[in-house]
Amino acid sequence: MGWNFSVGKGGAMGALIACWVIGLLYTCVAMIDSEVTSTVAAAGGQYAQAKHIMGPLMAFNVGLYLVMAYTMLEAADALVVGDLLTAVASEMGHEALDPRPFVVLTIAMLAWLNYRGVLMTLSVNFVITAAAFISIVVLFIGVQPGRPARPCITGNCSPTCPMAGSA
Repeated sequence: MGWNFSVGKGGAMGALIACWVIGLLYTCVAMIDSEVTSTVAAAGGQYAQAKHIMGPLMAFNVGLYLVMAYTMLEAADALVVGDLLTAVASEMGHEALDPRPFVVLTIAMLAWLNYRGVLMTLSVNFVITAAAFISIVVLFIGVQPGRPARPCITGNCSPTCPMAGSA
């Protein structure tokens, strides 16, 4: 959920460049993983790959990393949902919204989703991926790379500029 920082620090073009770079990195990771998976004839994902290629000590480290990463991912997702709902509520005028109930509900929903199985998780993942893809397409369309934004200077603002009324 750090994309808002890329827009704040690098502007819209910086966010577009970051989207392209991250997309390229994800593509490289998928290609590397598929290449290594085709050479290791064992089930177990990265743990089996590490055990086959580098030995049991590295497999232990990879397994420990995977458990920690997936555990922290759930917690981070729940905290992000709570913070996003708090931010949206404060924008709508509800300043005193406590994010903790939403964090607990998010963890409960993720646990239920995990309990339901792989098909349900995959279906929800497709919906989330579609929403992220649509968000990136809207970003690409909304940025208009050929027309950089002009700063709103007092006395030279258009009526649609947010700073027009502050002159």
